[in-house]
Amino acid sequence: MQLTRYEVEVLKFMLQDRLTQHKWDEFLSTCSISSYEFTGVGYFLEISCPKLFLEKETIHKPDILGKVDEIEVGFILFLEGNNITLECHTWGDGELPATVRDLNFQITQYNK
Repeated sequence: MQLTRYEVEVLKFMLQDRLTQHKWDEFLSTCSISSYEFTGVGYFLEISCPKLFLEKETIHKPDILGKVDEIEVGFILFLEGNNITLECHTWGDGELPATVRDLNFQITQYNK
């Protein structure tokens, strides 16, 4: 399992104040997906990177809003040590299909 184009875009935007370009490049070249959990209204994707150490933190700003099949979604990052967990969740009552990571995802708004 690999990161999707939109997951890379979300991670880069949300981590821009925490990782230098060198650390970002190192992260992309050495990271791997260690777990994935689909919840019906989103998913949790755990990413391990042995060359990265991050203080424990939850990042929900800057906001990134997107759409998958007309369902609005948002993101939260959980950082701790060598792991980053990306949460993708719906806004509202919509449910996402289990194949959400394979669908056409569109980022609709960045809010700082």
